[in-house]
Amino acid sequence: MTSQLQNSLSYQGEAFEVREGLFSPWEHGISPGSDSSGCWRGYVAFYAIRDGQLVLTNLSLADPEQPLAFDEDGNEIQQRASYPALNGVAAIRDTAFMEGNWHYREVDLPLDYSGTLTLCRLPRHLDVPDYWEGLDNPDEEDFEHVLRLTLEKGRVIAEEVVRVPQDRPQDESSVSQFFEPAPVDLDALPQVNHGTADLDEDFLKEWGDFLLPDDDKK
Repeated sequence: MTSQLQNSLSYQGEAFEVREGLFSPWEHGISPGSDSSGCWRGYVAFYAIRDGQLVLTNLSLADPEQPLAFDEDGNEIQQRASYPALNGVAAIRDTAFMEGNWHYREVDLPLDYSGTLTLCRLPRHLDVPDYWEGLDNPDEEDFEHVLRLTLEKGRVIAEEVVRVPQDRPQDESSVSQFFEPAPVDLDALPQVNHGTADLDEDFLKEWGDFLLPDDDKK
């Protein structure tokens, strides 16, 4: 099966994949088609947690699903493809993106989802040939960084760290190991000679405005 485009959620400055269905276009009169084997649901949603609130920021969709319509003579009626506005934002058709042909930008629609969210980033097994090819819906074991959030009516009420990358500090004590300076043995440092440097007087006369020894006597 073809790998599926996943929904994305921005949280604490990082972009995570999210599996749960947080938004249904059909509940807002939006009916995307499924003209791509890489996204059978017909849309890709982009979310964010802002000040503890879950919001839909952007939405990309396939062309609208439009049942065939015919006139009294049996001729097909040509219908103009379009989507209704979402939270006051009009859909724009732009085929330059792989996520879809239609896009809602900066929707900023608050969502009242209640339940658990599993956030995943940094995929594993990238060194295994063909591991990700055809993996339509990977699970949390396929990622290095996994968080689990609990939401109530769209508000984050709890966070669980399931897994973090191995090189990511676990707590403040581990952070201090990265940034605490190592002790320096001053006696072991090389001694610096603070005497007069051996300079080329002809060079200084040509290139620098320096007062050379005995110049004040000339």
